[in-house]
Amino acid sequence: MKKPLISIIGSTATGKTKLALFLAEKFSKDFAFIDIISADSRQVYKGMEIGTGVDVPPEFQRLNSESFFEKGNVRLHGVSFLRPNEEWSVMHFQRFARDVMENSWAQNGLPILVGELVCTIGIFLTTTHSWAFNQMKNFAKK
Repeated sequence: MKKPLISIIGSTATGKTKLALFLAEKFSKDFAFIDIISADSRQVYKGMEIGTGVDVPPEFQRLNSESFFEKGNVRLHGVSFLRPNEEWSVMHFQRFARDVMENSWAQNGLPILVGELVCTIGIFLTTTHSWAFNQMKNFAKK
């Protein structure tokens, strides 16, 4: 089974989230869920929305104590869910993003990864690609 993934990579304040929301609306009828994953290392913290440029549209709501905001079948992950004293690193992001993506694919969803290439997404895509390649190589040996 193919596992679709859209990555939107660009500099700060270039409209990446706006593009992700546009694509989510465009593809929302084709997938059970659209999971937008923010790769910003500072937007994860609660109470710092203005300083970190969090731009969650007002119509998105956080239900219960979930770590994401949602509107219909579009979910926005990785934004304002940690206290400022909690630790967050590229390693935490990798685990978080893989879990969100695997859950999305299991529910016939489309993950959209949004952020800057330099650190978080660059390392994530490189290590994920290496991990996937090693999994295929090990499977081929059997």
